[in-house]
Amino acid sequence: MSWEPPAITFIPCEEHFRPVLPTIEGNVDYLALRGQLTVMDELLRTSGVENEFVMRSLEHWITTLSESKVEQIELSGEGQSGVIGLEDLVGGKQQVRFQEHSIRALRCTIARTLLGGSFRDFAARLADSPLLQWFCRVGQLDRVKVPAKSTLQRYATWLPNEEEMREVINELLRKAGAAIADGKQVLDLEEPLDLSTMFLDTTCVKANIHFPVDWVLLRDGVKSLMQSVELIRTHGLKSRMCEPQVFITKINRLSMEMTHTRRKKNGNKERKRVLREMKRVVTVVRAHAQRYHTLLDENWQATDWTRPQAEQVLKRIESVIEALPAAVKQAHERIIGERPVANDEKLLSLFEPDIHVIVRGKAGEEVEFGNLLVLGEQRDGLIIDWELFKEEVPADVRLVRPSVERVESGLQVAIKSLVSVFS
Repeated sequence: MSWEPPAITFIPCEEHFRPVLPTIEGNVDYLALRGQLTVMDELLRTSGVENEFVMRSLEHWITTLSESKVEQIELSGEGQSGVIGLEDLVGGKQQVRFQEHSIRALRCTIARTLLGGSFRDFAARLADSPLLQWFCRVGQLDRVKVPAKSTLQRYATWLPNEEEMREVINELLRKAGAAIADGKQVLDLEEPLDLSTMFLDTTCVKANIHFPVDWVLLRDGVKSLMQSVELIRTHGLKSRMCEPQVFITKINRLSMEMTHTRRKKNGNKERKRVLREMKRVVTVVRAHAQRYHTLLDENWQATDWTRPQAEQVLKRIESVIEALPAAVKQAHERIIGERPVANDEKLLSLFEPDIHVIVRGKAGEEVEFGNLLVLGEQRDGLIIDWELFKEEVPADVRLVRPSVERVESGLQVAIKSLVSVFS
């Protein structure tokens, strides 16, 4: 008998009393940010977008658990423990708690995107800012419980389905573009947004990587694997080998030799010799890392890690071990074989697999490394369409029609004028 997920209805959450924001004088930038967050807070509450996000998050969570055939979950944290069935999640305290986390996820992600910076930086700023605590709903009269950087990272993918998130945003845009009826606009705007005009452009979402030099990828792989091995050894699991730092020192020395080969008379020959030595180091390091991967996988109980914590280290080792052969082959082809490698076959990073070489002919930046992003804006600068390409870099001429179709179907409007700034 198949198990069906229970029906979900939204439970109105009791909003906690939030401390009154302090009066700040003489700082125009702060007042501007405060005004912006205040308007955002009102829009989130009155437009229904926040509740829509919460409902979609709930449905996604319950559906994911049911598809994985999980009929019970283990509770832990915040003074709770035990095992409950999925039916008990719906309509009770657990649903209310999940809804509160969903609200924080949406608000924290909005604030972090607005301010920029890393998860770590935002976590520290959130702990120190009454204004951000007020907006993100983490400040209460009796305590302030600020999410850690790892929690903020989970919040960023709280609703991972892009189409679901697009529909949440489209709902807000449709209300913003609704005509005035009975002397009032749905969101109390002075006049509806003009959604009939779109400005379309592309940009590159740059990957956070250094310039992808072939032999530097080998150095990165050795350092990453040996750092992971060293971490495992510090937690009590050891297998016979020399200290991991020895291999890091060796690969760094070879990297410096490779850098200086350009100044030598027989530079080409020297580069090939150094690369062969680097390949031997990579082979030995991969073998050690694979052995430690197996050791941790089978004996993680002997450490002070939980299984999820051990999984993080295991996944880090797996990803590098799997990518290193391609990096070695690429370096061999280009340095020893002196053969070019096609852009669509190049490995640009061991840690960011879905990035590409993007040639857009920009002044001062002929080549970029990352993913192509198409953006559509309306007349006031609000983004009404977007698409990120991870697996390919299509030609600009192929982007116009899909973008127009997405806007017209999603916002239920007709695009009357389109301005494209494609080169």
